[in-house]
Amino acid sequence: MGKRKDELERLKREAPEKLTLGQRIRLLRGERTQAEFSKLLDKSQDILSMYEVDKVLPSIDVLSVIADMSNVTLDWLVHGRSDKSHKSGAVVFKGYIIKPKTLEWQILEMLTGLRSNKVRQKAAELVGSFINIARKK
Repeated sequence: MGKRKDELERLKREAPEKLTLGQRIRLLRGERTQAEFSKLLDKSQDILSMYEVDKVLPSIDVLSVIADMSNVTLDWLVHGRSDKSHKSGAVVFKGYIIKPKTLEWQILEMLTGLRSNKVRQKAAELVGSFINIARKK
């Protein structure tokens, strides 16, 4: 089971077009519970669960609502591909939408701009240390 979860995480990052529609819906749900997300869709939690495991195909109206509230294109939601995954140029990362010009975006830009793996590793450790300190407070 752990190997399958690792593979799903890799596909989310590297190849969203290889995910199923249900997996992309689950990705966009992020940290929200099925109950919270289904309420936003005006659908039952059971039907959302069936969407996420690809047992039921959502209507175009539901897909449109999911795409709009997640700020992604319908093409990305349905097919996992698009010139821009998000209307605003944002990206989905681990279920979170990261928009340009936010602090999160700036941090990712800085880290990806580092050429040395060793320096990237040290920067990640430093950020991790700050996060651990903040969590303890």
